Amino acid sequence: MNWLEQVKFEDVRAFAPQLMFIEKSNKNQLTLDDVSNLMVQGGLVIVASAGESASKRKDDRPNKTLWIAVRKEMLEFICGKNPQYDKLRNELSAVKNSSAKIIIPMIAVYIASRIGAEIATITGFVSLIIGFLLKTGTVGFCNYYYKSED
Repeated sequence: MNWLEQVKFEDVRAFAPQLMFIEKSNKNQLTLDDVSNLMVQGGLVIVASAGESASKRKDDRPNKTLWIAVRKEMLEFICGKNPQYDKLRNELSAVKNSSAKIIIPMIAVYIASRIGAEIATITGFVSLIIGFLLKTGTVGFCNYYYKSED
């Protein structure tokens, strides 16, 4: 069984609420980087309260360079054929009847160890990419994003 088939979009959205912007975006055609801009320092801030202005708040979101590193690793894992990801692919293939609560942290642990990041910091980024995969399909996702990385 393909591990991605075990993941439900609504479960992934719990790790990356920003996915709500692509959930019904047939008209908007938001890209992965458009949505990631909500998750990185200096990116778009959505203010939901009438309290302190966004310009006065400390931007404690991860740096965009971390997003780029996670995106690069995830694209290689999902779309590439590099054997360095074989162990993760095999572990995910062995997971049966699981959910995003198991699968996303497994991927985040592996990616975090490769790039030297904290798991909690990159879990949202991993979830964002998984959410896009679920909406676009692996072939479409890889054809667009993996080839554009070169």
